[in-house]
Amino acid sequence: MHVAMPASLLMCLSGCQPQEADNPVENNSSSVPDDTPTPVARLNADDLVRVCKAGQAFTVGRSIEGMAASLSTDGLVRLSYTRDDGKHFDYDCMVRGDVIRTRMIDEGGPGTGPGAWSGRGSTTTFSALTPTSVHIKDVYFDGSVDEGTIEF
Repeated sequence: MHVAMPASLLMCLSGCQPQEADNPVENNSSSVPDDTPTPVARLNADDLVRVCKAGQAFTVGRSIEGMAASLSTDGLVRLSYTRDDGKHFDYDCMVRGDVIRTRMIDEGGPGTGPGAWSGRGSTTTFSALTPTSVHIKDVYFDGSVDEGTIEF
């Protein structure tokens, strides 16, 4: 049985070279400037904490100073801070791709545990991660956008 293939598929099959999934493109770090953005898929523990702190600071409209953060063994970042009025807040944060999601701890009162993950009213993303800053963007359900850069 002979199956006819479109010419474009035949050209791709004969000219395309397979990509090695386990062989990433070589990166010569000595030639990369310090302010080069970190690829989203390769956040190390420190960058994950910085992205979570920046995202939460941007979303709640406060600076990152005074915001504590620690990384758990399950890859979540626990954020905590006290507002100017003395009210204390704790959040869990996770990053999937370029999306930052948070959930308040004890949202329903002391001892109630974690609330729902964010993302129902807006989507928070990050980009342009450098050693000194993170760019944050909130896109709301109505299409409006709020964005800015958090400096460290």
